[in-house]
Amino acid sequence: MRKKTLYILFTALFIGICLVPVLGMVIFGESEAAANEILAQKPSLMQPDGSLNENFTSEATDYIADRFAGRQQFITAYAKLQAVLFRESASPKIVLGKDGWLFFADTMDDYLHLDTLDRRQIFGICRTLEMMQEYAQAQGADFVFTVAPNKNSLAANAAYMPRTFAPYAAEKNLEMLEGALDRYDVNYAPLREVLDEPGLYHRLDSHWNRLGASRAYTAIMKSLGRNAVDWSGEAYTTAKDHPGDLYEMLYPAGKELDENQTFRRPFRFRYIDVTDVVPFVSPEEGLTEYGTEEAPPVDKQLLETVCGEGSGTLLMFRDSFGNSLHPFFGDSFERAAFSRQMPYRLDWLEGGFADALIVEIVERNIEDLAEMAPVMPAPAADPDFSPAEDSERLILLKAEESAEMPGYIKVSGLYDSEGIREDTPVYINTQTDLFEACPAGTDWTESGYGCFTAYLPGEAVESGILSVVIHGNRDWLLCSNLQMN
Repeated sequence: MRKKTLYILFTALFIGICLVPVLGMVIFGESEAAANEILAQKPSLMQPDGSLNENFTSEATDYIADRFAGRQQFITAYAKLQAVLFRESASPKIVLGKDGWLFFADTMDDYLHLDTLDRRQIFGICRTLEMMQEYAQAQGADFVFTVAPNKNSLAANAAYMPRTFAPYAAEKNLEMLEGALDRYDVNYAPLREVLDEPGLYHRLDSHWNRLGASRAYTAIMKSLGRNAVDWSGEAYTTAKDHPGDLYEMLYPAGKELDENQTFRRPFRFRYIDVTDVVPFVSPEEGLTEYGTEEAPPVDKQLLETVCGEGSGTLLMFRDSFGNSLHPFFGDSFERAAFSRQMPYRLDWLEGGFADALIVEIVERNIEDLAEMAPVMPAPAADPDFSPAEDSERLILLKAEESAEMPGYIKVSGLYDSEGIREDTPVYINTQTDLFEACPAGTDWTESGYGCFTAYLPGEAVESGILSVVIHGNRDWLLCSNLQMN
């Protein structure tokens, strides 16, 4: 009898412990997401069509595991224990550096010079950027391209990397790209040299701080040929008020804040209440000041600013490094739009809305430039060649109506690059016209293949027959024709 009682008590205790997370959710509420974490959604017992959800049990388990009360505190306690006892990060996304420095694990390939792009991809990026610049200039906009260095790519910050990681001797992507850009007529603003000193990147965050952003702004404006505010001479205060993105990922319940600067000179621009994802269409209404509660979140898909003391109009494609960078540009231009859209919508330049175009991307995402061709009309081409037939060269060619550009056909494809010049342009022949395609696309799935993407006007492909022309080691080659429906 006593043994049975013990079994009952043990079972009740076990069930009670299992119910603690659920009861905690009821009493104390659900745990919130930490940093950029995406939590499982509440499951539904029935499907929209009225049938039973067969995955309800597993979905409910995921939901409770993501949201039980005290989850963030448990994660934080475990991560701190790992860091103190074993000097290891509890998260595969975070690298634990010296003196409490944190680094984003997605930058490790760049840091170690691993998984680098091949020369065909580097050419594809360079030529695509050159085509973007040519198109922007044709629309009356000055162009500049820049790369935000990874935190651990700068010697001042890499000194805090763990000694267990030693880079290989091979060139990494940014080094290869910068070397190749020297051979192309692309207006490039290099940032590594101006940022490689202490105090310009956060210790607990993957990004530069406001001081670093001001340095990047000055270098970009100089390459753009525009007058820049000399923020280096402006006084600022430093305070621990910045929630580091890496710290929040590793220690979601932690309270430590990172240092950041606040310039005493106020920003003069105001945000426009954007009503659409397309820039320069919203009226200058609902203006809000920078840094106020009413201001839009800095990581919003589209931000627009207006500044009476500024001059010119800017379109800037940016990523999360633009969160602290865009205020400096908003303060310099009369009107500016900052988009996180990718692929880049260069077709927005039609109509002459902007007289300057900036493209900023972080170093760890350089590969995206080889995979996501910009949305813009393909330029007409008139090369001097007489291609030979090579029907077996083309692996894939597809054409579809463009969702972004009404009246245009998006043509993309994949070809076998064996025996093909690494720096060959790609041309699309429509029987009546010839266009140059961007040597970039989403089909970089395996080495040994080249990609291309082009947006062709609908009237140019009325024949329904397309062919691709590329350059072999000796001759131009005409690839297989595509009969469109």
